[in-house]
Amino acid sequence: MSKELLSIIIVNYNGAAFLENCIQSIEKTCQGFDYEIIIVDNNSSDNSIEIIENQFDNISLIKSETNLGFAAGNNIGVKNSKGDYILLLNNDTVLLDNIYPAIELLKNNQNIGVVGIKMLDDKKMYRQSAGFFPSPMKLLKLKSMLLNTHGFLDGNFDKSNSYFDVDWIEASFLLTSRNLYDEVNGMDETFFMYAEDIDFCKRLISLGKKTVYLPELSYIHFGGFNSKRNELLKKGLIHFVKIHFFRISKLIGLLNIEINFFVKKYVKKSV
Repeated sequence: MSKELLSIIIVNYNGAAFLENCIQSIEKTCQGFDYEIIIVDNNSSDNSIEIIENQFDNISLIKSETNLGFAAGNNIGVKNSKGDYILLLNNDTVLLDNIYPAIELLKNNQNIGVVGIKMLDDKKMYRQSAGFFPSPMKLLKLKSMLLNTHGFLDGNFDKSNSYFDVDWIEASFLLTSRNLYDEVNGMDETFFMYAEDIDFCKRLISLGKKTVYLPELSYIHFGGFNSKRNELLKKGLIHFVKIHFFRISKLIGLLNIEINFFVKKYVKKSV
């Protein structure tokens, strides 16, 4: 079996409104190299399956009978892929640039484990998507986990650097190698959704690998937060703290998460 250069893994749950644009953007921007697209459908109740089967015969579709969550869905996709490099891509994204420079950066730098690129919103305005690992005090104000120097605050990046070292990048676009993905046993499936990307980057750092951000390439991510997603984010962060924090740091971290989301829900009424 010949290996594809890149395996693009998309976990889908009721993403019918986004799938066509996402897949078409891959076809437009992934030119000049071999790739495969694998979609893991987490038991969608919309017409996602119909769209994929009727419009895209070049896609490998894996149908789950239950909603496995983001981490487990990606792991299944990777296990059924052939590429030397793995791109985890959200279903509600649109690639805007040929991503081969990101693959080259990963391929040519053995100390790099993960590459992320610039995220934009539905109006093509810059969105922050990289940051510091959580600390007990940063969990009191989650925005303090986001980078705000060298252009990370407003998207006007320092041109003297082609890429930047970060602690983590959002897994709506997360590029890594198969060897490293396998070495850390993929995404931690004890996370259902949110914070599994932070955990993944942290485990790669334990192998001496870096996470880097490449601002010359960009993509649109339509996703946002609502009350249901905030609850999932809270659960993900709590789980992260229980895994990575110890003793008093764990207690302070858990307390600060509760304070943070209490304020969001009952005081600010917004993220």
